[in-house]
Amino acid sequence: MREGVRMIKFVDLEVINKLAEKHGYNRRVDVEGLREHLEKEIHHLGFDSLDEVVWPISPLLVHEHKAGEKCEAHMRVCMHLMTLSEDVIIDCDMHLWESFPKIEEPTENVRGTH
Repeated sequence: MREGVRMIKFVDLEVINKLAEKHGYNRRVDVEGLREHLEKEIHHLGFDSLDEVVWPISPLLVHEHKAGEKCEAHMRVCMHLMTLSEDVIIDCDMHLWESFPKIEEPTENVRGTH
């Protein structure tokens, strides 16, 4: 698994997006459109609510520009969606990024291989 992968819920994506808008970051998402699509799709996967689903999110790069101007460092991240052909790329406040739980590598693999 890729180093630095973290886990979020959809509500976390909403917070990421609100802060991205507040800070004027370049990468934001249409949260309402995405919510509408995902609410339809997750039922096919056996979930009743978006609140049940945890999504992996990976760091892409530390970004220090918005609208072409230098700004505070923030993390450009990729939210991996199991139901769309594309992943979601969004700019995340660095403090918020650091607050999300990391996915830890297992110390042992059940089959003994990596």
